[in-house]
Amino acid sequence: MILIAAGRDDAHAVAVADCLRDTGVKVVRLDTADLAGAGSLELAFGAGHHPELTLHTGTEPHSDDPAATDPVDLARATVGWWRRPGPVAPADHVPHEVLEGVIASLSIDWLNPPAAEDAARHTLVQWTAAAELGFALPHTIVTRDPDRARAFAIRHRVAGVVTKSLRPHTGTGETHRLEASDLTVLDRVRHSPTLLQEYVDGVDLRVTVAGDEVFAAEVDGSGTLRPWELRRGREPALIRPAELPGSLGAALVGLARRLGLGITTVDLRRTADGRHVLLDLDPSGSWLFVERATGLPITDAVADVLAARDGASLRPTLEAWDDATRSSAG
Repeated sequence: MILIAAGRDDAHAVAVADCLRDTGVKVVRLDTADLAGAGSLELAFGAGHHPELTLHTGTEPHSDDPAATDPVDLARATVGWWRRPGPVAPADHVPHEVLEGVIASLSIDWLNPPAAEDAARHTLVQWTAAAELGFALPHTIVTRDPDRARAFAIRHRVAGVVTKSLRPHTGTGETHRLEASDLTVLDRVRHSPTLLQEYVDGVDLRVTVAGDEVFAAEVDGSGTLRPWELRRGREPALIRPAELPGSLGAALVGLARRLGLGITTVDLRRTADGRHVLLDLDPSGSWLFVERATGLPITDAVADVLAARDGASLRPTLEAWDDATRSSAG
């Protein structure tokens, strides 16, 4: 059984779950935000049977298998995909400590383990790993010094400068391109560490890594209102399949592995002289807008990675574990 932890309305989770279900794989979806409402988790331990971690929902069955019924024993899941599930609001019946303990106790082969997913969303973690692996990166500083910020902006006034959130993918308006009139507002950086980055001109590439497979697409946003920020694919843009040098594709798979990720999207910019500059990485990034425009089989690839891990699981089945326990007890 495959557990997908994602927001209830996450279109990517729905697409992958449907793909898995079509091949006969049992899938259970969990949105942790449900646990702050009518949903609940119940735990039971005892000799002679496997631990039970039972998920109840007050809305609808969490299993994408039409034959399945609520509740679901999460302890029977062998593989999991952690994809930005909803936050658990403070609630006496589901404290964060209990949820963290439940997730940690599951004997699951996580595709994007929760801790790795959370760490890799930090810009500085991404770029440290990318720099160690030799990726080209834009000239970037993080500072609270207004004088240093202004000096950086003046130094790169020809190419331009953008500011970014230190932890992306948490809201809107994450990237802002500075205009000459904006230099006066750089005094505000004294209130919080601010990331300033040299603007790199070129062609945007949205790359999706799924296991060992790499899918790349050119995203031409020159006709959009914010051509320097195309991560979410919310604005209309020209999108077409792209070819990456083989060494670059292998390097991106290596970067994902360095960060502990099995699935991630990466944004690159290809410059006029053929360099590929890494801009951003999102462990729970969007690819459906690319797939719809290009026909690249990204959803199938993600489902294949999950199904392969489910089929190759070395963990004994819980039924066999039960039988062995009963035999030893007898």
